[in-house]
This record gives sequence, structure tokens and C-alpha cells, in this order.
Amino acid sequence: MTGADGRGRRRGRRAGPALAFALAAIAAACGTGVDEVSLDEPVPTLFPSTVPGGEAEAPVDPGSTVVSPDGGLDEDSAPVVAPLDHDGRARVLLLPAGVTVPVLAALDDGSVEVRGPCGNRVRLDATATAGAVSVDAAHLVVDPAHGGADPGVVGPDGIGEADQNLELARLLVDALAARGVEAVPTRTADVDLAVEARVAVAAALDAPLVVIGHHTADPGAPDAVRGPDPGVEVWYRTGDAASRRLGGLVHEELAAALAALGGPWWHDDEAGVVHRLNQRAEDLRRPLALADGPAVVVEVAAWGDADEARRLATGEARARIADAVAAGVARWLGSDDPGSGYRDLQPEVVEAPALVTPCVDVLAGLAAPAGAPSDANDGTDRP
Repeated sequence: MTGADGRGRRRGRRAGPALAFALAAIAAACGTGVDEVSLDEPVPTLFPSTVPGGEAEAPVDPGSTVVSPDGGLDEDSAPVVAPLDHDGRARVLLLPAGVTVPVLAALDDGSVEVRGPCGNRVRLDATATAGAVSVDAAHLVVDPAHGGADPGVVGPDGIGEADQNLELARLLVDALAARGVEAVPTRTADVDLAVEARVAVAAALDAPLVVIGHHTADPGAPDAVRGPDPGVEVWYRTGDAASRRLGGLVHEELAAALAALGGPWWHDDEAGVVHRLNQRAEDLRRPLALADGPAVVVEVAAWGDADEARRLATGEARARIADAVAAGVARWLGSDDPGSGYRDLQPEVVEAPALVTPCVDVLAGLAAPAGAPSDANDGTDRP
């Protein structure tokens, strides 16, 4: 069985604790060094559900949403994903504050130096890291877009994209775990997170990045039309064949899942599996421009349309969206399926105005910076 283009530490050994990823209470919580983490500790609840409708049904059977190459559902072709090789070294920490941070160094005094949520270097002592969990390897990093001061588009009942994305990420991590895919979220709470910090989590784990839950916000755009076909957009990293195939498989599964929920749906000329550059010849989507490995950004549907958003905010819809994305990821990891939905946009080079907002560092009250802050402390392009 083929893997995902050689990334990650996969040697066929038994996977760590079930759920989405192998986790353990970090050393600081029990007085040992970060590299001495045991992988046998119980896994805490990472995603407290605070979103209306978040009490979703259990994920769909992993074999039930796999789309065969001819477009039909194939209930017996769930791919087998190779387990990871867990060496017990803490590469990222999931902090009780709701952010995931890369570990930069373990210091002699028992503290750790991490890359903070605003891109700065932060030193955390044992008190600051008590209750955190560590991750040594992952198949995938799941990034719920927006958060904190950036709620994204606000949909029905006052639910912002940031909240919807967080709930989708929670369900996606569980749906991936059901398929043997170990996934790590970049955030588990409504907090600020610079795009550089999001990408850094994937880099620390040498894992692909899936930015989940962006939603097209303007169904009234001149080229937007409404019809039976979902307007799913999956943006992939320009020039990277692995990203393109990942995008094609996620799109294939997600478009089928939304179509089964029933329309109508808004879509425009960017629907499909696409990429586009800015005036600096970089990927228009900032996470894709910064990533150095496979990465996609998933635009699910029109959160800016009240009718469509209400359908997306149900527990059933969230569970099916998460399950569809998980099915696409599992096929990417465990098969040679090519995916579909690829489109060649007009080769125009466009410059989208960056949305720059202050990044409020949720760790600011826990520790003093251990080094010079980066520019991301003052403001950052949102993903």
C-alpha cells in the first residue's frame, strides 16, 4: 500500500493510543524532561463543545463514504493507513489555553521554549505547562480557520466561521481516528493564532496541513449562481503534486457528501480544486504560501447565505462534512486514487487585500518571551 509521498515517520509499527493522535501528559506536569514523555497516559478531552448543534451523531462508518473512481459510493474500499512510528519525543504541545505550539528546546531548568501563537518565542515553566499534552508524530495537522479576534463571517444564530470551524475540526479529528489517521489540531479554543504559527505546527511534525472550514462569504458576487451542485473550493499549494492530489480527493468526497444533503448551493468560478498566485508569485492563500509540504485550504460552502449556513450548522451536516474530509485524507494516505474536480483558473495574477488584525497572545500572562518577538506579534495576515 502506498503512503503519502514519503512524509512523516512511518515504519509500520503499532500506532500510539487510539483517538486521533498519540498523546501523553508532558514532562513538566510530572517533573520529568520533555523527551521522557510516556505514551501511556490517558488522553484528555481536547475539544469542549460550545457551539449550538455541536452534539453531533457519531461519525459515519469509515467505509460508507468512500467515492470510487467512477463517482459512485464504494462501501468496501476504505483504504488502510500505515501506522506512525512514535519515538516519544515531544515535538508540539497542546496547551490547556487551547493552542498547539511547536517545542523549540527543552531547557536545563525543566522549562521548555516554544513558538507562541503569535509567532514569538516563549519560555514556559512547569506551572505553565501543567495539564498540557505532547505529540511526537502525526499523519496530519488540522487547522480550524479564524478564531479569537477574527470570528470570520457570522452566520445564523450568531455563529461565526471560527466557531463552526472549531466544531468541524473536533469532528474531523474523531473521524480521522476511526480510519487510523492520527491528527493534531492547531487550536482547541476560540483563540488568536497567527498564520505563521499554524503552519509551524505542521512543520514541527513534518505533517501535511489541512485548513478546514473556510466558507465562501459572498453569495452575491457577480459570478455566483445557485443550483444543485455544491460550491466546494479546495485550494492547493502551487506546484506541489501531493497537495493537488490531496485537494482532489477531499473535494471528491466533500462535494458528494454535500450533494447528498440536498441543495440548492451557491457556487462561483472558483469552485473545484484550484490554485492562484498573488503579485509576488506566491500562493494567494497565505497558509499555502508559507507551507513547505502538502497543504490545502477547504472552502466548504456559503456561510454568508442564511439558508445555506443553517443547513451547514446542523449536527448531521457537520458530521457528514467532517467524515467526507476524513475519507479524502485516508484515501490520499492509503491509495493511489487520483481525485477529481481539478480546474485551471485563468492565469491571472491577483492581489487580495490582507486582513491584518492584532494577535492577542493567550500565553502572555503565563511566561515572559524567551527571545526577540517576530513581526507577527503586532499583526498578521489571517489564513
